[in-house]
Amino acid sequence: MPTYDLQCRSCGEQFEFFRPGFLRDEDRGCPECGEPGAEQLLTAGFVAGVSTPQAGVALGGGGGGGCCGGSCGCGGGA
Repeated sequence: MPTYDLQCRSCGEQFEFFRPGFLRDEDRGCPECGEPGAEQLLTAGFVAGVSTPQAGVALGGGGGGGCCGGSCGCGGGA
């Protein structure tokens, strides 16, 4: 289930909201002061199964032939 990190514009309270699907306007009410319209904070995402930069490249679709992949002759590959 997605977790949304929010911060109240009025009192500065930071809180999390759990919701299946997209965050709605009515979900943005501050639990501390009740002020509506808390803003969403940018947070790092999580991709299951990717634990290294090399794994991310393999899943990203290219994987074998670009610059520094060895085929361009730059010597950047293994």
